Amino acid sequence: MELKLGIEVLESYKRLSYKAWYALAEYVDNSTQSYINNSDLLDKVFEKEATNLQVIISYNNDATNGYVKIEDNSIGMDDVDLERALTVGRKPDDPNGRSKYGLGLKTASFWFGDKWEIVTKKYGHEFEYTVTADLDILTGKKSNPASNNSNAANLAFNKSEPLDKELHYTKITITKLNRKIAPATSRKIKDFLRSIYRVDLQNHKLSLIFQDEHLRWDKSYFIDRLVKDENGVAYHTTFDFEILGKRVHGWAGVLESGSRRDGGFSILQANRVIQGWPDAYRPTKLFGDQEGGINDLANQRLTGELYLDGFDVSHTKDEILFSEDEEDRLNDKLFEILAIYKKAANEYRKPIVSSDGTDNVDYESIVEDIFKEVKKPKVANSVIDTFVLPKEIIKDSNEEVYERTLQLELNEVYTTEVSGISITVIINSESSSYDPYLIIRSRAEKDRITIIVNKNHIHWKSLKSSEMVMYFLKHVVLDGLAEWKAHFIAGDLDPDTIKNIKDSYLRLNIDVI
Repeated sequence: MELKLGIEVLESYKRLSYKAWYALAEYVDNSTQSYINNSDLLDKVFEKEATNLQVIISYNNDATNGYVKIEDNSIGMDDVDLERALTVGRKPDDPNGRSKYGLGLKTASFWFGDKWEIVTKKYGHEFEYTVTADLDILTGKKSNPASNNSNAANLAFNKSEPLDKELHYTKITITKLNRKIAPATSRKIKDFLRSIYRVDLQNHKLSLIFQDEHLRWDKSYFIDRLVKDENGVAYHTTFDFEILGKRVHGWAGVLESGSRRDGGFSILQANRVIQGWPDAYRPTKLFGDQEGGINDLANQRLTGELYLDGFDVSHTKDEILFSEDEEDRLNDKLFEILAIYKKAANEYRKPIVSSDGTDNVDYESIVEDIFKEVKKPKVANSVIDTFVLPKEIIKDSNEEVYERTLQLELNEVYTTEVSGISITVIINSESSSYDPYLIIRSRAEKDRITIIVNKNHIHWKSLKSSEMVMYFLKHVVLDGLAEWKAHFIAGDLDPDTIKNIKDSYLRLNIDVI
């Protein structure tokens, strides 16, 4: 008895959980690894040609003539190389390189489209070879019209007349597309590809061109933005250690002004990013247990690169497959080294506007993060949920919490007087996590406002710094004053009236810190 794989397995490739940028990276991996394997020869050839390794990616979304094309000027392939490249699952000779599993070309091509063609010519050889794979022919849905020049697997194969031996290239064209590249996806492809191949781009070993745009990467984008201490020394460190015999090395630093895109670590193998900016790896001890890290300043400012040599990688090469307790050990070691950097990232405060008038806030990332959260099913469903408690029940419930709170002996009770109005802020650490996050009692008595904050509410637990607590408490006090004035002075509790009154308070520029 033997295990047999039918050719129909190729149809399943279109259902792989690829992202477009990782699928395209399969071709760039092949091109760059081909260069690495033949760099001694190609460096001389490129010097003579006054160029370097080039990979050009283009696409067209036309409904009938749409395509994805990948072209390179690497060493090219002869018939033996081509046969190896077309063998599913045949691993390369070097398992530590960028081409790992012998799957990338085939899986990415059928993921993009049902038909693809390779045209290639190897440097120093005479012939150009063309191979065409059509999923309909391979699975027997239609016959192969090139019956006089095809192999048993129904791949159309052609060999050219002798050509100039110094020509070298590989061109891949994918048609009968399964998916198109939308404008938003195109922008992400550019960001991810320039991140993935940052080392090659920085070292000018690669020209990577996407839709006629040269992609570039400059490490100084991060290094020049690092926080400096009072002596002018940047918060930057390097490290080198082992996890179960596997080497981990890299660097970390704290950005003066960061964003969710900039925070976290880029993981590299073979000088190629596996996971990284703009969707970085966030070990939980440094960044929090929540998927993608909690929303604190460390998640925006703590950044760096991790080289994980010898660790297993997923077949789509978009994540490290940790075994045993490798990730836990890595987590512990990074926290041991970088705890002080996490603290610095959370505590450093940069002015919203710098001395030269530059706006330091990454509004796009902030708003995108908020949109991402409110679009989650639990929030979206809550927005349209038709059940809302009657105001009488809300009022009675709040009154019960208010009376219960007044019976407690609490340490965090603060009172002041403003224009004859007593304002009390109670931070209740004894409340239930199910009690309201905030109760403002501003209309029961004309000379008294009481504000009760639930310290055990899940929202309070998301306030990860004293600055966040300060802004929260500042706004609830102003909300209390605005509601009091709307009721007792304006006689109008319309939301716009309350916001207008609060607007007038905010214009007074109340500076707490």
